Amino acid sequence: MNCAKCHRLLFSPRKTAKCSICKTAFHPFCTRIQTMENFKNMTADERGKWMCDTCHQGAIDLVDLRCSSDRDSDDPTPEAVIEQLSLGSKIEMLLRKFAILDGKLDSVGHSMGFFEDQFEDMKKDLSSLRATVEEIVTESGTLHEEHQELKGTVRYLTDKLNDLDQYLLSTTLEVKGIPQRKKENLHEILKTLARKIKAPFEDRDVESVSRIRSSTKSSATDSNSSKIVIKFSNTAIRNMWLKQMKVNRNIKAKDLNINFPETEIFINERLTAANDRLFWHVRKFARQHQYKFAWTVDGRMFLRKDSSAKPIRIFDFNQLATMDAQEQLRPSTPVAAEEI
Repeated sequence: MNCAKCHRLLFSPRKTAKCSICKTAFHPFCTRIQTMENFKNMTADERGKWMCDTCHQGAIDLVDLRCSSDRDSDDPTPEAVIEQLSLGSKIEMLLRKFAILDGKLDSVGHSMGFFEDQFEDMKKDLSSLRATVEEIVTESGTLHEEHQELKGTVRYLTDKLNDLDQYLLSTTLEVKGIPQRKKENLHEILKTLARKIKAPFEDRDVESVSRIRSSTKSSATDSNSSKIVIKFSNTAIRNMWLKQMKVNRNIKAKDLNINFPETEIFINERLTAANDRLFWHVRKFARQHQYKFAWTVDGRMFLRKDSSAKPIRIFDFNQLATMDAQEQLRPSTPVAAEEI
């Protein structure tokens, strides 16, 4: 409980002066008692009848008012005086409480003002953060566009470089199916093959002949998987070999040397690594979707369903994936491709 005058905590009931009218408690030194020593010297009866300064002054004023307004009337009874004093004290107590409440409301108002300021600061921070996020989103969109543009440029340059590499191979052929032997003479073997397919093979027409390993997994153990690469002096000679090989199909290795096995010989264009990978997928697609023909012309790849269908040029793997989306992959079946 707090003192009704200074609003500080009261020590104990024995050190508290309590009004007999309004029942309000005070520190003795906050009243006309003035000191704790004076309060201790008061008897119990005096403490029981003690009135606070407000009630005491009210009693004096009431008596003076009675005396001045009506000298002939009867003196008021003590009960009436006490009742009026009690009512005045209660009003005074209510006024004090209203004052305290008003102070608390002021404090709440200050707190609300503080929170309002904090809320405004948060709104400003949020607005700044939103602007930053929008800036980041815009920058991200710009970076994404630049990334896509760079991807397109890289793809374009990669395709151009691949086309250039393929052009440099325009005079080169691959011969598959001729087994490798120790101390073999590739020029003599190819001269024999040229006679079989009726194609030219003069020393002046050939720039180089070499044998290379195939990129397939079986190349490490199968001597028949290695290729013979022929680089001619011009494209016309190379094309003549391709044409004559189509006319003279089913040439076997044994036709070149009786000690060779009955393996079939194939002659194809020399492809870049990128085109070679793509053509592998083209042939796989042909087997899985019953295309009878798959071939290349100067590095360009084609598919044809049958002899009466129109050729379809294949540009990249994405085109194959789009074509395959229309029908599910099925187990591989043989295909009679023109290049095989």
